[in-house]
Amino acid sequence: MLSPDQRSCDSERMPVQCPKCSSEDLDRDRDSADSPGIPIICNACGHRFTREPRIVCPRCGSVEVDESSVEGWAYDDPEEGREHPETAAWSYVDRLLYRCERCRHDWQAVASVRPYTPKPAGPA
Repeated sequence: MLSPDQRSCDSERMPVQCPKCSSEDLDRDRDSADSPGIPIICNACGHRFTREPRIVCPRCGSVEVDESSVEGWAYDDPEEGREHPETAAWSYVDRLLYRCERCRHDWQAVASVRPYTPKPAGPA
């Protein structure tokens, strides 16, 4: 069962409730197949559902977080990139940038990586 502090850590967080019966008697659904989100089962009515985790500031715990995305690139092996930048393999990297409204803490996460593949040379 989810502990009270997992349901509602502070006044700005809403407790997780079953969408069918509004019960807060919930557990993580261990029998659920891998799917996006957090699989949950209601102990009161047996309803299974998923919810998206909220972005929470790692410094202060606030859920007042701004999110933006940035596309860039990075070497697959930074050491090889320093030694041989002209031949080192690289990839496109999509990053999510976060900023806490309460404490102004900034952090980022990698959303996806797409390897660079050179286009085949056309007829000369």
